[in-house]
Amino acid sequence: MLEKFRKNIARLGIPENARMMVAVSGGIDSMLLLHLLVETGFKPIVAHCNFGLRGKDSDMDQQLVEKMSKKYKLEVFVKKFSTLSESKIRKTGIQETARSLRYDWFHEMTDEMRIDYIFTAHHGDDQVETFMINLMRGSGLQGLCGIPEVNGKIVRPLLFATRKEIEHYATSQKLSFREDLSNADTKYLRNKVRHKLLPTLEEIRPGSVSKVLDTMRLLNEAHDFLTFHLQHEAKDLLIVGQNEIKIDRKKLQNSVYRHLILYSILQPLGFADDTVRRLSDTVRFQTGRKFFSDSHVIFVEKQFYVVNPLAEKQKTMLEIKGAGTYSLPAGILKVSQVSERGLWDVENKSILYVDNSVVTFPLSLRLWESGDKFRPFGLKGTQNVSNILTNAGITGTERKAATVLISSNEIIWLCGVRSAEKLRVETWSENIWKFEIIKAE
Repeated sequence: MLEKFRKNIARLGIPENARMMVAVSGGIDSMLLLHLLVETGFKPIVAHCNFGLRGKDSDMDQQLVEKMSKKYKLEVFVKKFSTLSESKIRKTGIQETARSLRYDWFHEMTDEMRIDYIFTAHHGDDQVETFMINLMRGSGLQGLCGIPEVNGKIVRPLLFATRKEIEHYATSQKLSFREDLSNADTKYLRNKVRHKLLPTLEEIRPGSVSKVLDTMRLLNEAHDFLTFHLQHEAKDLLIVGQNEIKIDRKKLQNSVYRHLILYSILQPLGFADDTVRRLSDTVRFQTGRKFFSDSHVIFVEKQFYVVNPLAEKQKTMLEIKGAGTYSLPAGILKVSQVSERGLWDVENKSILYVDNSVVTFPLSLRLWESGDKFRPFGLKGTQNVSNILTNAGITGTERKAATVLISSNEIIWLCGVRSAEKLRVETWSENIWKFEIIKAE
């Protein structure tokens, strides 16, 4: 295990002098990762989150992490969270809240301490669980490629190892670790896959998890290969101008792989697979039709699909005076007053609920700009919008098209991503505003 780990670190190109942080929960996976990093010669900063969800057990997790950090002579930082109350305030599930709190804190630390890499202990079984979940969700080829080993500053160097291998090595090295019994709760989808689906696969065919991992590696290579060749094929269909792309409808129709080719062109521009499939039937649409993503618009012409950036890419603001419907390039913004808090759709990230006491009309909606910053809900300090987008995994055209809602010259919502601490209220009034972004069909 140690030799495989060292080779994997070398393959990932992690320099010996890198300033790194390792997330350690006290469980077997993260305690093993900490052990391997130390044995490889690294001196990582240890970060531990105490979510306070398991009473004394949570405190005992923390004590173990602190004890082992001291043994390894490593600097350790601990953050305690009131996860349950924060979950109620944010109106999000406990797991989602904990994950958000965890990564928010990690990224705060990377900025403050100039960390180069954040190591997490995701392993091969996590990969297979993600594969199965994405397979059931119909996430496409890219979704079946699983969790990336490197995503920005996040590094997952244990993806090569299965849970059985981790347990065997941890036992052989007599590593101390803590059991989290909540991982056995099958009311969560991932835990159902972990405790019901994967054991069934292993029972039907021993070694299935390792075989799925092997297949995922091939899928990653196939995805890269397919992407390269589809881009090559797409060149014959394209006329690329300074501010537009023209796709020849007749040539597209003659291609057996027209959906894949069109997907390779339009998916990076933010167009959904449903839209791509509809456009693949080039005979179906009359001229004059329009299709929108968050950043681009497609005009259906007789010979071409013409793709342009949205006209509102300039830095002009849309003034929000009150209740009503406001036109957007890729849909509408619906503003209304609501009550009946129990009926709110709090899980929908395209919707924001705001108490009238914390906003001043007129509001403004605009594209985000370099230098924009605000204090995200639940955090102590301000963050750059660019960092929030990065932490949320928002890249490419979706990143460029991100918008902010502004009240009294302060950002109150990075739309669909994070709201501002400014919106926190202890007691909601009867005067509540609902902001809903509805994308065009």
